Amino acid sequence: MAFKLRKRETAAAGIRRVAREEIDTALKLTKDKRLSPETVVHELRKQLKKLRAVVRLVEDELGKQIAARDNKALRDLGRRLSPARDATVRVAAIDRLVDGKKNGALKRLEAVTTIRKRLAARQTAALR
Repeated sequence: MAFKLRKRETAAAGIRRVAREEIDTALKLTKDKRLSPETVVHELRKQLKKLRAVVRLVEDELGKQIAARDNKALRDLGRRLSPARDATVRVAAIDRLVDGKKNGALKRLEAVTTIRKRLAARQTAALR
């Protein structure tokens, strides 16, 4: 979604509103039981990127120090989600590899099964 100011809204008020809306959306994602953990992680990372964009947009008004602090905090939050994202990508990659082979030959290989189980365990742990 593009950031839009409302009619008769000052730039400062609009930026604050947009930032609050992005934070509210991120918080709602964490409570939405209909979404898979993988989807929540993906959507949270997108929200954090949007918030970082808002910080960059108003960097001059915030001041370099405050903008750098806020950007670092948001970046660090995103990095805390990286293990969950990485684990999900690895499991999906091995599943695509196995499913893409004819006759399920890779599925029957014990080593592939063992690797997938380990990756799935890491994924489960990372998504907690």
